[in-house]
Amino acid sequence: MLKTVVLGLGNSLLCDDAIGLIIVEELKNRDSPYFSGIDFKTSEKVGLNLIELVQGYDRAIIIDSIITGKHQPGEIIEFSLDDLPDNPRLRCPHDADFKSAIILARKTGLKMPEEIIILGIEVIDNLTFTPNLSPEVGRRLASLIKTLSLKIQP
Repeated sequence: MLKTVVLGLGNSLLCDDAIGLIIVEELKNRDSPYFSGIDFKTSEKVGLNLIELVQGYDRAIIIDSIITGKHQPGEIIEFSLDDLPDNPRLRCPHDADFKSAIILARKTGLKMPEEIIILGIEVIDNLTFTPNLSPEVGRRLASLIKTLSLKIQP
């Protein structure tokens, strides 16, 4: 069985940017036999700081907000590490972006997940200081949790 981590990213004070944190906290609190062997973690960190959270796992599923302007609010967009779009949560101007951090960690001999799936949730507002989701994204929360609980099962 693959050792899996589901990592929710975001900023709890920036409106829809908290969606990854909220979803992973909800999933962590669900009692499901399908989740045995899956670790659920959340982080407001970026770049190289994420290495320690995925180190030692075979599979990592990253859930984070994204604004593409091409999808409806609450839509899930799946990426691999190779086709990861530019996302502020996964990079920092004074740090390495997430993809570069993983490559660097692998080159230094750290055990990084072979399979990394990034699930971006299309959001409307990730800049307004509020602990609340926008109404458009908030309305989709229950269906997002249900869909993602099926998607992360081994």
